[in-house]
Order: sequence, then structure tokens, then C-alpha cells
Amino acid sequence: MAERIDIEQEFPAAIRRADGQVVAELLPTKSPDFDNADYVFLNHGVIAELKCLTKNVVLDPDFTAKLGKLYAKLMRERRAPVVFGRVRVSLEQIARFDERAAFEFLEPYKKRLAKVLEKANTQIKETARHFQIQQPKGLLVLANDGDMGLELDLLLHLLSRLLRDRYRSINAVLYFTANADLAVNVPDFQPSLVWMPLGIPGRTSVDESLLTRLRDAWFTHVAALTGGGILAKAMGDGNEGANLRFTNSVRPRIHLD
Repeated sequence: MAERIDIEQEFPAAIRRADGQVVAELLPTKSPDFDNADYVFLNHGVIAELKCLTKNVVLDPDFTAKLGKLYAKLMRERRAPVVFGRVRVSLEQIARFDERAAFEFLEPYKKRLAKVLEKANTQIKETARHFQIQQPKGLLVLANDGDMGLELDLLLHLLSRLLRDRYRSINAVLYFTANADLAVNVPDFQPSLVWMPLGIPGRTSVDESLLTRLRDAWFTHVAALTGGGILAKAMGDGNEGANLRFTNSVRPRIHLD
């Protein structure tokens, strides 16, 4: 098995190759007096923060227990299909029974992702203030490096809900995977990694040429690390990624006591 790529360690090389800068290398101290983001593209007025999703909620007993309690409540209220024991229940099954219940079932996922967005939003805002960047544009670089429970369609749904009217310092999201265990099944394509820039309606966009340059820089760096090319499916901010599935995904089981 190929050695896993350490995204946090390797991504700065792509940033530099794409004419960006690592914020820590611009600061006079390792303990700045503000909550800094990771990278800046000063010529573009872009501040980028990398967040890696590494915790696999599929294997987190606390998280699955929380889902179980929530589902049991929905069953008692007769708002979800009645099941027993350890079972898998899809969001589609709940939605067919009660659409509002399906939204409520997603709350644990939503709260978890909201913490990531809130932290990144603060870091981008404070970094823009530190460098006195006028009309800054924030880029959340969101790398999935282990969270098998966060399928792409679910992520897109949650991002849409959370970013609709909050976290205004984030102008765009770049979602990607880098390691083979996070490859996805792509219709009419080979199992591959994902590189997906996502715009946010109503917000100033991040320059597309910068995102393309960053993509090319990352792919080139990964190829140098692995000694070969990188098979990835680059997509836009439409809905073409909504039916992608991790190749070895196991949906979380809920345990009903």
C-alpha cells in the first residue's frame, strides 16, 4: 500500500508553487497575537485556511450513539420508519416518511461541520485585518482525509445550509481528497480522487485562474511525491458531484437501545 500523503505537511509546497505564501513564514513570531489563517495570496487579496477532516464518524461510538438517540426520538414521534437493533437507515428513507425529520437527523453532522466553518471564518477575518487587505476574499480549503461518513452529497447539502447567510468571511470552498482510501466511484469514470471548487451565491468569487494554478501545483507536487500521476476528477460548483460515493464507504449504523 502506498504511503499516505500528509496533507498539512505537503500542501504548503503547492501554495508556494502557485505564488502564494505561508502565513507562519511571514510573521515575526511563532505565537502571533491573532488567530491566523494558513496561507495568503496577497496579489489576489485571498486568504486561505486549510482544514483536514480526519475523524471517521462511521467508527465514532459517541457520534453513532447520538444518532441512535435522535432516531429513537423520531420513531417515538412517529416521524421515521420503525426499526430494531443495529441497522442502517438512509436519509432518503427518513425523508420519504417525514421531510422535516430528515433535516433534524442531520443536526449532529451540521453542528460538527459548523465548528470547522466558524473557526476558519474567524482565522480568515483576523488574518485579513492583520495584513490590512482591502476587500479580502476567504478560501476554505477543506480536505477530507478520513471522514468516510461525510459523503459528497451530504457535504454539499450542509455547506449550502450553513453558508447561506453565515460565515461571511468565506467566499469559496475548495473540497478535495488526496489519499486512495478516500477515492470515490465516479459515474462513467474510474474510481478517483476529488478536486472541487465551490462558489457561494451572492459572494465575491475567488479568481478562477488562481484556483486552476493551485490545482495544477498540487497535482504536480503529488506526482513528484508518488512517482506517478494523480487520478482525480476535477469538477465545478454545480451538482455533478452529488451522486459520488466513496469506494469503500460504510454508512454509519445507528444503535437503538
